[in-house]
Amino acid sequence: MKRLGLALLLGALVLAACSQSPAPRELEVELADGFITPEVPSVAQGTVTFEVENYGTVTHTLVVTDAAGHVVAATEVLDPEDGTNLEVALDPGTYQLTCRIVAEDEDGNIIDHFQQGMRAELKVVPST
Repeated sequence: MKRLGLALLLGALVLAACSQSPAPRELEVELADGFITPEVPSVAQGTVTFEVENYGTVTHTLVVTDAAGHVVAATEVLDPEDGTNLEVALDPGTYQLTCRIVAEDEDGNIIDHFQQGMRAELKVVPST
């Protein structure tokens, strides 16, 4: 009887491990004044679709860079309440999502969106 219980438990664990949903290849990314929020922390390798929305009060952009700091892709500048999709072929690794806009306010102060916290990390995992 103990063997049957153990076999059922092992079977359930294997089934649970096999039924885990794979990492997505689409994700929503919210841009707002001072932060970038990806919907999920990781995606599967391959062509990834970023569904980008600017919820901020000023223009923003999404820049995807690899671990070496090379720009892989970027959106156009998005006005407040504007959005776009960005498709990018990504290999496994760690990427940064940033807004690299630098602007000057009405008082002549330089505003750097990256320095204000508009950055997030994204892991790209091998597809299963």
